[in-house]
Formats: sequence, C-alpha cells, structure tokens
Amino acid sequence: MSDTRVQRKASQSRQPASDGNTVELENLRRERDRLLAIMENANNGLIVLDTKHIVTRTNQQFRELNGGKDIVGWDFFKYLHHPRVAPYVNLDMEIDRLKQRLESGQHTTLYAEVSHPEPDTEMHRLQMIVSPLSEIEGTGAVINLQDVSALVEKTVEANEMAQKAQRHSRELTELTELAEVSSIYGFRLETIFQRYLSKISGLIDSSLISVYMYQPSTQRLVVRATTTQFNEHEKAVSLGDDNLPGRVFVGKRSQIENAETASAPHAVAVPILFHSKTLGIILVTGRKRAYDNHDLKLMNLIAGRLAVLVENATLYHDVNARRERWEAVFRFTDEGIVIFDNKTKIVGFNPASTNLTKFAANEAIGQQFTKIVKTVTAEGLSLAALSPIKQVLAEGKTITKSEQLLEDRHGGRTWTEISYSPIFDSAGRVTSGIAIVRNIQKDREVEEVKSDFISIVSHELRTPLSAIKGFLSMILQKDFGELNDKQFHYLNRVYQSNQRMIDLVEDLLDVSSIESGKIKLAQNPLALESIITEVVTELASKGFEKQITLKVNRKNRLPLVLADETRLRQILVNLVDNAIKYSFPKSEVVIDFKVQGDELVTGISDTGVGITASQMDRIFQKFGRIYNPMSVQSGGTGLGLYIVKRLVESHGGRIWVSSREGRGSRFSFALPIAKQLPLLE
Repeated sequence: MSDTRVQRKASQSRQPASDGNTVELENLRRERDRLLAIMENANNGLIVLDTKHIVTRTNQQFRELNGGKDIVGWDFFKYLHHPRVAPYVNLDMEIDRLKQRLESGQHTTLYAEVSHPEPDTEMHRLQMIVSPLSEIEGTGAVINLQDVSALVEKTVEANEMAQKAQRHSRELTELTELAEVSSIYGFRLETIFQRYLSKISGLIDSSLISVYMYQPSTQRLVVRATTTQFNEHEKAVSLGDDNLPGRVFVGKRSQIENAETASAPHAVAVPILFHSKTLGIILVTGRKRAYDNHDLKLMNLIAGRLAVLVENATLYHDVNARRERWEAVFRFTDEGIVIFDNKTKIVGFNPASTNLTKFAANEAIGQQFTKIVKTVTAEGLSLAALSPIKQVLAEGKTITKSEQLLEDRHGGRTWTEISYSPIFDSAGRVTSGIAIVRNIQKDREVEEVKSDFISIVSHELRTPLSAIKGFLSMILQKDFGELNDKQFHYLNRVYQSNQRMIDLVEDLLDVSSIESGKIKLAQNPLALESIITEVVTELASKGFEKQITLKVNRKNRLPLVLADETRLRQILVNLVDNAIKYSFPKSEVVIDFKVQGDELVTGISDTGVGITASQMDRIFQKFGRIYNPMSVQSGGTGLGLYIVKRLVESHGGRIWVSSREGRGSRFSFALPIAKQLPLLE
C-alpha cells in the first residue's frame, strides 16, 4: 500500500474521530505493514500497483530479476510497451487484454519470457500472478513474479497448451498424427506435404497454406505444395526480394504480419529448420482474425516435425540414389570388385571378378579371399601368405596399384593391378575391406611393344651418333686442318647437339632396360666417399661456369652401402647436375649424409627456383618435366629423375623430395647399409 495514501488518511484522522474511524485507520496500518513485511521476506519478485497502474513499490527479488533496475514511478503497462523493454519481454497474453482483466477485477496468471540485450545472457521464464487488491485503499494490484525457467525449459509450448484444455488436447492429437505420417506414407514427400497442409488448416483455422522449399540452383523458394487455387501465394520467391517468405528464410525466424487494413491479409510464416540448416518455409494466410504468439509457436512445432521428415526423406533418397549408382558400378564396371569381411571371407563378387577368376559369384561368396583371388609369381609360386588383405584388416591401411599376376581356376594367368582398401564403421573400426582388380594384361603387352621399339630404335641411333661425335671431335681438335672462329663456333654447337641426342638415346635405353627388367645390378659393398669425390670433381667446372659452389658435408667416415658402382655414380651425377641447373648464380649446392637405422641417407640441397606444390607429383614421372624459366633454358627430356627413382628402388632404397618455390629443393635418397663382416684374428 502506498505510504502517501496512508499518511493522507492519517492526516484526515487528526480531527476528533469516532472509535470506528480509529479502528479503520489501525486496520489499514496493519494491512500496510503486513504487505510490506510480505514483500521484503517473499522468495518471489513482487510489484505493487496503485489504482492508476503506477508502480509504488518493488522488492529486492524483483530488482534482481530485472537486472538490478527498479521501476517505481512507472506506469506498469507503459513500461511493458517501452521500446527499450518490449523487444525483450514476450508475454503469452496481449498487454491490453491483461490490463482489461485487471481493471475488471479478475485474477490473472500468465507467463513471460524475458531476455536481455546483452548477447549470451540467459533468458528468464517467469510466472506472473496479477491480483487486484481493491479491499486495500489506494492499492490497485499486486503482481507476483516467480522464476520458473528450470521448470519450463524446452516445454514452454507444452505448458501453454495445457492451459487451454480442450483446444490443446485436439492440437496434441493432431500433432501426434503428424509425427506418425512417415510411418504411414513412407518418404513420399508430396503426400506428406499434402497431409501437413490439411492438418495446419484445421489447427490454425486458415484456408491458404503453402510449403516453399529452397532451390539452391536458382537461389529461390519454390512452392512444393499449396492449398491456394487462384495464385494467392507466389509460386516462386527470390531471396533478394523484400517479402515475408524471403525474410523468414534468410533470418531463420518466424514472423507474423497482421494487416492494419481490412483489404490486406493477415499472414504468418515459419522456417523449416533442421538444426542450423533452413530447408524452406511454411506460409499461412486466409484467416479473418489476427495471428498471435500461440499460432506462431504451434506453427514452429509443426515446421520442426516437418523438417525432420524432409531431412529423413532427403537422406533416404540420397542413400537410395547412391546405392543404385553403386550397384550400377558394381555390376557393369570392367574392374573386378571383391568385398571381404574381417575374417577374409568374400561377401561381394561382381561379374568382372568372375571374368578374371572364372569363379561364379555364388561359388566365390563365403570362400576365403586367397582361394578365389590367387596371386602367383612369374615362376608360379603362390603369394597367398603375403596377401595384403591381412594388413588392410589389421592396420586399416590402403594399398594402391599393386601389380600382381592373377591365376584363374583353370590355371590361366593375367597381369592385374589390385588396390586394397579398408571399410570402417561409424566408430572408426575396420569391419571389412574391398579389393579393386584391374586387368592390365593388354597394357603390359603394349608397354612391352613400346619398350622393344624404343630399345631397337635407340640401339640403331647410338652407333651413327657415336660416329658423328667422333668425327666432329677430330674436326674440332683440328686433325684435318685449321678452322676459323665462325667454323669452330658452329661445329661446336653441332657437337653439343649431337651429345644431347646421345644422352637422350642413353636415357631411353636405360628406361627400356629398367622397365623390361633386363637391367642387371652388380651390388657390392661400396665406400661412398670416393664416388662423391669423383662426381664433385667431374661437375665442378659446370658449377664454376654458373658461379655455383659444390660443398660436401661429412663429419665422420661413412658406412659402406650395398650398390652397383656404375649406377650409383649415375644417380649422384644426375641429382647433383640437376641441382646445378636449377640453382641461382653465386649460390651453393650442398651434399650431406645421415645414418638412419640400417640405411644411409644422402641429401643434395640447392637454393634455386624450387618446385611448386602443383608439380610435386610429376617430379619422378616419366617425361614429367616441371616448367619454370630455368627448365626452359636447361632443356632435358624429363627422364632423368624417373631413371634415378627406378635405379634407387632397384637397389632396395627409396627417394623423396622437399621443396619451396623460390627457396630451393632438397632431394634425398636412402640406400641399405652393407652388413659388416667381423675381422678374422
């Protein structure tokens, strides 16, 4: 009760009063004191209004709920309408209606969602009990505020429905039926949409409803289902246009547009949201009375359930399409596809696998993989014990493009290229594997013909080119008389061109020998120091021409490596020569060594143009030249590094490269260290 009112009442009572007036005044004081005591000790927030709805008192609990701010002196209903307050207070009853109920003396219970302008601030859900207090003079009402956030978390809609018994019961029944639509109609979206339109029409009492779905290719919302007949809703909506469907889709928030004039329609639109992805919107019009928050919340529930159905249907159709594509690939591809379980038994076998193994699918399924897919050596020895599928299943590794000789059930042999991959479950465990078998018999035959042709042509070219080189060398050495400067210049250029042709022929012969398996390595324990010294001496003059220093870093005596001396020299000459070609003037090429386990790693580093990331994969390929200004000047065929890689691997070693464009490259190769025999006493 207002202190002002009590004081005025007391002032009027200073005149001689009857005993009745004294008792009345005392009762008013007691009522006031009781009210004040209740307010200060209450666990809930309390607001006292006078008869003109002005806030006369609040307690500490209310001020805490209101962020520490007091509202004494405010017109309570104007406060709720204030532009700084209204956006953050959402009542489940219109403010004007609440005011009418209060003025008519009705007790009212309602709920409010109170947010805060600060981001990431917790929202409060409050129960408000508005009680008129006309029996206490000067006091209009007491508003009791209780924070029920924990009780109504994620169940606000359900609580609101519970307040409107009969209507909410029907709504729940309808929503339950909507939840069971997928079990009735499966994943037929058009039928599901029509069912939802019918239910929405009854629940919202609206005749015009459209479901718009987003079309990424055109960036538009397109009607997929509608109850309209005379184009009351647009068939397609551009997201760039200023319209209700577009705003709701982009903003991901439901909106109500209640018309200010009788000619304009009331409308409500809600997004069809699946997690953070907006799939489309539902637009509802065609009702004479305005839409309210209850309609909006009901529509959000419907849209949420529809979003799950749409997403499930989309996933179903996507999985089904993938399955159909997979089955088409599985049945009609030229490559054999063999699927095996974690016990190495075959569970999938396509027609191409039958062509390769001569086993029918019903004969192969259930059998051990190695009994059906038999790989052998060229001499006919079985490789079943070395089958990569055990490594795939045990370690989850992928083994790609492994050339293997496949023997069918009748003893016929075919060269194949087999790739093995693991199949994981959702927890990342290997459950099975897949083998892709490609017939490369014709490819090998073609390669053999090409290699034979290159070998024959190269042999035939080497003899006349060597003769030309010899005669040119004699002329340049003036064995047949003096040459003037112009003659010497051009003959020297012919000599260099001839030498490049000889180098090309030698590279082609090396490639042919390597690929045909005719290359023979005389591997012996070798000391790398002497070979490095010879290579550096041989190429020092070439480095001097470009002002490039060759530097060898070796702190300790190097272990012997198991290698062919001629081929090892060829490897080193090629790598060091490349480093000189692609280095900038006045820089240095560094050769260093490191022992790693049972390997000796040799590194050749330069500070040249480097290799771009896009060209790294081509560096060791046949004819795989990289393109930069220096490569154009230096020429070459792109066979050198291919030969180096094959020679290193023929020694049982490995080679790799690291590079940064404009900063230089480092080529490293590892060769096995020769086992040292103990000295005899």
